[in-house]
Amino acid sequence: MKSPQETGYLVITVKDFRKHREILRNNLVARGSSVCAVRLSFPDRASLTEIVKGKLSDGGVKVDERGIQLFILRLSNAYNEYSDCLSSIITMYSGKSIGYEEVLEALQGTENYAVDDFVYALLNPMGSGKVIKRRKIYRIYGSLIQSMSAERLLNTLLNKIDIFISFRRLINNGDLPVSVAYSATEVQDKLPEDSRLKTYSAYVFKRMARIASMASLEDWLNMRLLLSEAKRQGKIGLEDRCEKALFSMMHRSVLGDERFFNDSGIISTVGDSELYSLNTVFFRV
Repeated sequence: MKSPQETGYLVITVKDFRKHREILRNNLVARGSSVCAVRLSFPDRASLTEIVKGKLSDGGVKVDERGIQLFILRLSNAYNEYSDCLSSIITMYSGKSIGYEEVLEALQGTENYAVDDFVYALLNPMGSGKVIKRRKIYRIYGSLIQSMSAERLLNTLLNKIDIFISFRRLINNGDLPVSVAYSATEVQDKLPEDSRLKTYSAYVFKRMARIASMASLEDWLNMRLLLSEAKRQGKIGLEDRCEKALFSMMHRSVLGDERFFNDSGIISTVGDSELYSLNTVFFRV
């Protein structure tokens, strides 16, 4: 590394996040003209914080922690928009120290969310069934539905929920610790060879396990029931059913038993006589 050959390259791959940070702090990597560190995975929240804070600092803007976290929350994984939004903040506040309120003003009308943000919001039960337009989960849903169909969002969530169910079963069986230090590699080594949980890096494995631990196995299964019911009735009206299923899942904590059973397809609480009466009215019209 001190005397690199012009005709060759030395490539070092690091999977462990802690070792990766040590290499980035190494003087040869940080200051060397012939050494370059390339991150091949999406940055985590801590890395994004450092990047955003550094870019704003380079532009003469000092931002407090709440302002930085608001910026990351609003932009989420829309990384292509980071540069323009940072430039806008620098133009507005160069040479100043700003906080949450100033960042909020600069990003007014800008909201970008990932499906993972929706999952996090789902894990905060609603206190009431009243529709409040400013409720965060509605804002996230509205942002996502602008970039994808309800069916695509539902399919993406089903896939993620299946993974979280796998993690939650490991936790319930005592095979995966919760809220204590553990080796992800040791847990993965004990899994069946065909388990897709073995394919995750240690960092992703622990992040997924932490999210899975935030809801009970029953709640994850209930979410899956509500979503999967929308796909059992064919293609006709599928988009509308997907949208209704997503709203039922968002409101699952305030659904009565009868409504939940109907929406999840467990039983129909409308009896034969009621169905006959409804059909009679329909056909007479």
